[in-house]
Amino acid sequence: SHLKELLSDVSTLGINSDSISYKQYSDISKFTKAKITDISDAFSKARSIKDKEEIKRISNACEISAKVANQIKDFIKRGISEKQLSSKISTLLLENGATNLAFPTIAAFGKNSSRPHHLPTDKRLSKNEFVLMDFGAEYNRYASDITRTFIFGKANNKMKEIYETVLDAQMRSIDMIKAGVNGRDVDKLARSIIDKKFKEKFIHSLGHEVGLSVHDGNRLSSQVEFILKENMVVTVEPGVYIPEIGGVRIEDTVLVTRGRPKILTDFSKKLSEI
Repeated sequence: SHLKELLSDVSTLGINSDSISYKQYSDISKFTKAKITDISDAFSKARSIKDKEEIKRISNACEISAKVANQIKDFIKRGISEKQLSSKISTLLLENGATNLAFPTIAAFGKNSSRPHHLPTDKRLSKNEFVLMDFGAEYNRYASDITRTFIFGKANNKMKEIYETVLDAQMRSIDMIKAGVNGRDVDKLARSIIDKKFKEKFIHSLGHEVGLSVHDGNRLSSQVEFILKENMVVTVEPGVYIPEIGGVRIEDTVLVTRGRPKILTDFSKKLSEI
């Protein structure tokens, strides 16, 4: 009835269709004769450029994630399962000051790391496998997103080549990011670097905006016109995925400026054999 009162003399009602269920939409329709229109695009644009307080919260979330990336090495041991590692990362995020997880933590070992959105299983870690971890803290409602891939044991030459290719693509595409640049071109650069060595093994877009949710707004994709502006926050996360070997993804959350971008998830990306 409160909603009915509020909406009694409204002729047009805007809803954010990205975050409303069909049931909620039906319930609202019953309460009002107003014309219901989708304003999710306007919402998305309004959320895209961050103010000082928002940047501070995202930076805090990113610092927490970087701390956890540093601590997690101690827990990567032969025989640990993906579920156990995922749960350990999630606990560490909260212990280091996260107010929530930004999304369910991904931990993927060996061949499983060749699936970009792998759900952790009971698979146990063996020697000489990739360990891919994709996780994020939420700090006072703002998200961060980081992925690091370690090698448990020793990397063979193929694994090294995959790692170095992804790292090269990631660092060179970050270097390209600044206000005025089209996200489409950044994706194209990363893709051209990877395709030279591993054709068509980079099977998702280069990144996405981050904010109140971890996928917030636009994508850095060869298919999308997306002009970067100062104080947007985006991820840069190229990957190479080879089913019989595994996958490498290296991801940072990055603040767009007029000059050099600022990497907010500040943690080493050197090939790390544990």
